[in-house]
Amino acid sequence: MLLSVPLAVLGVFANFVNTLLALWVFGVIVVALVDRMLFPPCSIRSSRPLPPRLVIGKTFEMQIVFRNEGRSKSVFFGVDQIPPKLEGERVLAAFELEAGEACTFPIPMRALRRGKFQLGPMHITQEPGLRLWRHHAVLDNGGEIKVYPDYQPGADSLDHLQQIGELGIRRTRQRGEGTDFESLREYREGDDTARIDWKATSRLGRAVSRQYTIEKDHDVVIALDCGRLMGAQFNGVSKFDHTIRAALALAETSIRAGDRVGLMVFDSKIRCFLPPSKGPTQLGRMLDALHDLDSILDETAFQSALTYLAVHHRKRSLIVLFTDFIDQHTAAPMLLGLANIARRHACLFVAVEDPTFDECLASLPADIEALAGQAVAYDMRKDRQQVLEILRREGIDVLNQLPDNLTAPVINSYLRLKDSGRL
Repeated sequence: MLLSVPLAVLGVFANFVNTLLALWVFGVIVVALVDRMLFPPCSIRSSRPLPPRLVIGKTFEMQIVFRNEGRSKSVFFGVDQIPPKLEGERVLAAFELEAGEACTFPIPMRALRRGKFQLGPMHITQEPGLRLWRHHAVLDNGGEIKVYPDYQPGADSLDHLQQIGELGIRRTRQRGEGTDFESLREYREGDDTARIDWKATSRLGRAVSRQYTIEKDHDVVIALDCGRLMGAQFNGVSKFDHTIRAALALAETSIRAGDRVGLMVFDSKIRCFLPPSKGPTQLGRMLDALHDLDSILDETAFQSALTYLAVHHRKRSLIVLFTDFIDQHTAAPMLLGLANIARRHACLFVAVEDPTFDECLASLPADIEALAGQAVAYDMRKDRQQVLEILRREGIDVLNQLPDNLTAPVINSYLRLKDSGRL
């Protein structure tokens, strides 16, 4: 009997609490519905202006613009979908916009690879009014970003090589060199006696020299192998990317020297072919053609590629081939194709050497396995030199360079060939 009174009191109190809780929940629902009616989700638009081209490894700032086209203030959260090969922030901070107001978010980004990359839609979450509701929207304003090689056309790129002394040949004098006859002038001390015009000398009664100018209007075809071996990476950069930079520098040098430049990229098939042409626009075409090409795992079909080149470009030219090989056996198709090409064209063969050869041969072997590895590396190096010697006997100029030391030797070899009159 004594316990019935407290229990009755607790029951009344519990009913009162439940009633209050129910009224509270009902009130929140009513407020939320009124908030939803009075402050519906705002219409928001975003734009993401993209530059026409980006450079690999360079940081750029993408501007994302948001505009509240609703009739009330709202709080927004944005998430941007960026391809994995573009390094940058993918989540935007919360921002509050009044009706009709716009804001801009600068997003620093960096491209990690060349190629074409598609930006995905942007996801926006907003909390209008009293922020009791969340509204999710997907803004389909994706776009395409093109990432180009780290090479900026212009005189500065080559002048820099001369300033640091990488280019061994300084072309400061054009007249008097080359093989194209220009004019006659009086003989000067130091002139090559082979250039004395004896008929003019006897007629005028004094020594007269012939004057020559550098030949122009040659064709230079740059052939880039993008097969399996060219995909090997050193310090995070593939051999193929190294050859792209050297090829573009060579193309710019040739164009500035008055020559026509063409491009062929190949692996198991022809990936790109640009006939030789003059002018800075040709360099732009080469950049466009190369920006989304990459090395693949296919073996390189040298014979079919060099046959294609021989059929589609018959005019005598300088053929500059960037590639690599393992041994004399696997290089046999390449040797056969180059021997045929060398009968009609001047050839410069650029072998992109593996830096691990030098590292392996220079280190002291710690155990029997390391010693065996050195023996294999030595045999491969010896076999490599034999292949290069075969090419030299075919009359082909040969360079064997490390990936990060291609540009200056290639340009110097081109200038020597040009000065020699062999083109």
